[in-house]
Amino acid sequence: MAKSIAEYPYHRRQYIGLILGPLVMVSLLLLPSPAGLDIEGWQTAAVALLMAIWWITEALPIPVTALLPLVLFPLFGIADIREAAIPYANPLIFLFMGGFIIALGMQRCGLHRRLAYFILSHMGASPAATLGGFMAASAFLSLWISNTATAMLMLPIAISVIEGLRATKESAPLSSPFAVALLLGTAYGASIGGLGTLVGTAPNALLAGFVLETYGLQLGFAEWMLLAAPFLLVLLTLAWLILTQVVFPGLHKEHGDQRVQMRQALKQLGPVSQAERRVSMVFALVAILWLLRPLIETMAPYLALNDPGIALFGAILLFLIPIDWQRGHFLMDWPTAEQLPWGTLLLFGGGLSLAASISDTGLANWLGDSFTLLSGLPPWVILLGIVAVVIFLTELTSNTATTSVFLPILGSVALSLGQPPLQLLIPVTLAVSCAFMMPVATPPNAIVFGTGLISTPQMARAGFYLNLAGMISITGISYWWVPLIFSPPLP
Repeated sequence: MAKSIAEYPYHRRQYIGLILGPLVMVSLLLLPSPAGLDIEGWQTAAVALLMAIWWITEALPIPVTALLPLVLFPLFGIADIREAAIPYANPLIFLFMGGFIIALGMQRCGLHRRLAYFILSHMGASPAATLGGFMAASAFLSLWISNTATAMLMLPIAISVIEGLRATKESAPLSSPFAVALLLGTAYGASIGGLGTLVGTAPNALLAGFVLETYGLQLGFAEWMLLAAPFLLVLLTLAWLILTQVVFPGLHKEHGDQRVQMRQALKQLGPVSQAERRVSMVFALVAILWLLRPLIETMAPYLALNDPGIALFGAILLFLIPIDWQRGHFLMDWPTAEQLPWGTLLLFGGGLSLAASISDTGLANWLGDSFTLLSGLPPWVILLGIVAVVIFLTELTSNTATTSVFLPILGSVALSLGQPPLQLLIPVTLAVSCAFMMPVATPPNAIVFGTGLISTPQMARAGFYLNLAGMISITGISYWWVPLIFSPPLP
């Protein structure tokens, strides 16, 4: 049932953004374009600022703001409607669409829940090991399904563990250090796990679409997993260490083996269903094709495999494989598929359309040239500064929207500084997914905060340490790992 208008409160920052955005855009349009930038580039800057303000303040729903290029670019003569609309059909959007449908198939048959219980039932007995198990399970699931869905799945499991521990220790408060650490670890694991695959989180796919459109470089599924693996493993380990050794150093004093509870929960699910088996087979087939695509292309180039096509192939298979042929029940149906996050797909399109115009009109090069004053600084200092700005900015903004704004600008900044673009673009893309301090920063944070067991200062303290760890680790690993994966670098 649809909610009434009264159930959607409009906040002061949204009112401010609603008025400020058009005022800034009109003010820029009334001013002459600066030296070295033509009128189309200046108009693009005006539209970009309007979209950035509305994205930051959420004056309009974020996907609605993403539709502005289709209206304003033709209106101002920046691009015709066809040019503005082409990025909304970027192949990477269909990669995400196929991945979303496969994830919905896993959720429909309950396979994701079985995987979570299985992982948790094989972890150690100590509270720190239980926390590590939750973080590992969240990270693994978030490789394949959205971090929001992962957090929503893991939350009731975490609550059951917390309540079970309290039942064995009657004097223990519900919001004990272990409870807070477990909830934070669940959220952080979901966010960090998304770094590992192109379908794990939206900014990854947005980067892949941008470098394909701008540089003609295809970031494959297997290549991204190889690239992201060190970041994921290091950040997940640091998050666990920060929670168990820095924020909650007394965690080891709390006792309770939760493996029995997880095994009982796994047993209550019953034997693996036919639907779970068949979805597992489709999922395994898609994952294998993604990982082996470069080898298959070498051995059979006439097949012309691509990652979006593989994802859609798996999604279509779910509609073709029956559960009950006589009743016409299949692994996937359209009412379930309609639960796709269509807004995310629109946000992809709007971000790519904006990025294309920023590049095509010369605005990105003009902005990049203005950063030549930084050329005297060591590259790692520049990288650390940009990563720091992005990590703390995305505490208040959408990570996908932030990526859309930064990618075309930083690509040109890198070239103006004599750096390979991917040397800046990849760490920035990873950094936007490292918002750990604020409840509003990312859906997993908001989901666990909604339990009422975590205070904002608790999340901010743990998240601040993890933000610092993210800054240092992303900068350090990017500095030596990215050139190893992409050699020779982009011009």
